[in-house]
Amino acid sequence: MVNIEVKDGNKYAGVSAFVSFPYNIRYVDLMRKQPCRYWHADLRCWEIPYSDINPVLEALGTDYKLKMDESLQQTQIEESKVEIPSSYKFKTSPYAHQIEGVLYGLNHKKFLLGDEQGLGKTKQMLDLAIINKQLYGYKHCFIIACVNGLKYNWQEEVKIHTDEQAYILGTRINKKGKITIGSNKDRLDDLKNIDQIDAYFIITNIETLRYVVKEQVPTKTKNKNGTIRYKKITRFPIVEELQKLIKEKEISMIVADEVHKCLAGNTPVLTNSGVLPIKDIIQHQNPKIKVATFTKNRELKYVTPTGYFINPIAKTMLQLDIETTTGVKTVVCTHNHKFLTKNRGYVEACNLTCDDVLEEFTDE
Repeated sequence: MVNIEVKDGNKYAGVSAFVSFPYNIRYVDLMRKQPCRYWHADLRCWEIPYSDINPVLEALGTDYKLKMDESLQQTQIEESKVEIPSSYKFKTSPYAHQIEGVLYGLNHKKFLLGDEQGLGKTKQMLDLAIINKQLYGYKHCFIIACVNGLKYNWQEEVKIHTDEQAYILGTRINKKGKITIGSNKDRLDDLKNIDQIDAYFIITNIETLRYVVKEQVPTKTKNKNGTIRYKKITRFPIVEELQKLIKEKEISMIVADEVHKCLAGNTPVLTNSGVLPIKDIIQHQNPKIKVATFTKNRELKYVTPTGYFINPIAKTMLQLDIETTTGVKTVVCTHNHKFLTKNRGYVEACNLTCDDVLEEFTDE
């Protein structure tokens, strides 16, 4: 039996669910699959944001006991999500979908931002990083450009959208006085002296993380003649240093740009439509992704969209033309596949029925 206690969060802001159980590998695997979770070794329990509890309850079925802290009001639970501080000032004005992206990031420690090209993903991540610095005192945000040339673009975008500085790992000035990017050893040296880097944003390319060294290390056994026996090992010193800096909270946030370019196509990604292969999200081909549309016979049906992530600034992904007593009314689907209804606010397109559409969108 799994015990779940809902109370004020320890690791996460707002309300959290604290999950404990006698050791069971199935339950351990379930918790490890959660996109946002923390193991409290001293308390022997897992903590997840209360907003993420539903998938866990569904997976457990009836095999759990839920206890709610009596001091919590229902409004606290419903409003436990982290909000953008009122004191935060956007340097460049955001679109509505960018604000939504920042809010999502504030309430999810790990996520994939899959907006279409041109939506302003870079700005969203920069604003998120600055707000995290303001709320939680982050020391550095580490940006990995999975396409080498993009590291210079990130440096320029930091200047445009923030008042912070950006430093490209390994930056050096050569004998001619020109700025160059040094070797992997220079980049490793920068990380080992991170306290000397004033910039909040530290940028590098994915190849930096692939830096390897071969070393000879002594084994526990000796050769027959009594001499020390050695074996070859492969080390990733930059990755090891990054892991150390993350553990020491010198680096508190990591952004991987164009991450799909260095992941296998079958890499699973948790989405609102379930776990999908990343290639299907990028190529817009997964049949699990459905939106509502009308047929010529005015019947509502669900179809796979031709583009899953569409730029709402440039074009709409889906619109419904409804015949009403006062003429034809056009209802536009938002970038996140929701319709703005009169009575229920924003509703997921795939959750609408024909009756819903007729009731919510017509003037009759």
